[in-house]
Amino acid sequence: MTSGFFSGDLLRGLAFRVLFFLSLALLPIGLIAISQTQQIAGQNRLNAELSLVAITEQAATAEAQILQEAFGAANAVASIVKLHRHDAKECSDFFRAYQEANPFYNLVGFIPTTGIMACSSAGSTYDFSENPTFIEALADPSRRISPIESSTVTNRRVTAVTTPVFEGSDLVGLVVISIPSEAYETIKEPALQMSPLALMTFNRHGEIITSERGLDVSADELPADVALAVFTGQDSAVFEAENLAGAQRVYAIRPIVQDAVFAVSVWPANTPFLNPSIVTRLGAFVPIVMWAASLVVAFWALNRLAIRHIRKLVRQMRRFALNRNLPQQTLGGGANGTGRDGSGLHQHG
Repeated sequence: MTSGFFSGDLLRGLAFRVLFFLSLALLPIGLIAISQTQQIAGQNRLNAELSLVAITEQAATAEAQILQEAFGAANAVASIVKLHRHDAKECSDFFRAYQEANPFYNLVGFIPTTGIMACSSAGSTYDFSENPTFIEALADPSRRISPIESSTVTNRRVTAVTTPVFEGSDLVGLVVISIPSEAYETIKEPALQMSPLALMTFNRHGEIITSERGLDVSADELPADVALAVFTGQDSAVFEAENLAGAQRVYAIRPIVQDAVFAVSVWPANTPFLNPSIVTRLGAFVPIVMWAASLVVAFWALNRLAIRHIRKLVRQMRRFALNRNLPQQTLGGGANGTGRDGSGLHQHG
């Protein structure tokens, strides 16, 4: 059916020219289809990232609830401590009663700018004047949260929430609330559609505050070449990186206490959320398949309706030029549209 179709100089042939211009005609449609496919793939990726961020926020419910309440409590206590800070006993009694009413906290206290804490729920005096966390908090008097490996007061790992106390424009000290690690286990979290490999919280300096699988287990899941602090100025972020063990991971970050605490979930690189479905992957080939199908149909139609008849006519004309004899067979009904018997050609002959 396609004999002689590619014979001769292919690039100069009628078939090549027709198919070339047909490809040009189909090019805008193909570009539109490719653009739409890319937009769909991009939207699917964005939806997947939003799903990971939502799951991260949901998974950090316990941490968010406790830390948000701690910051609210610190702000409330900061406004009251001004009335009692000059009387150590009265101030300590107030903090002790407050701490006993809030089982999530194992210490509530006020540290003046001198660093000598005499007003706290612990009831004793402690010197924080050389404590690096205290010095940093004085240098940048804003609400903050810090991991303390071994608390000066409780000798255990705690999370310290601090809020500055001002009288007018003068900084007079810091309110500190200490949260033990086991406090986060008392909050029942909702069931998740999918569970991450690790879930951690960190402060704006990139320091790890909590880890649901334990710091020793989750440490290897931290990104190797990306600092978490880079993403603290964003509403949310999803990125891929190698973890400290060299495995490819996907990280989703979401603030749980604005400008202070952030949650990060760790996912395998092949997580179903981020892998396009088979339909999406096949959709990328649809424009190419359409183009190829159009060219195949054009090949067949051009050869069936034109090329083979033109070549047959050329052969008959050559024979006529040699012996002046008319052809015994017509070109066929497909060439002149008069019927399969070719009667129209005989009448003109």
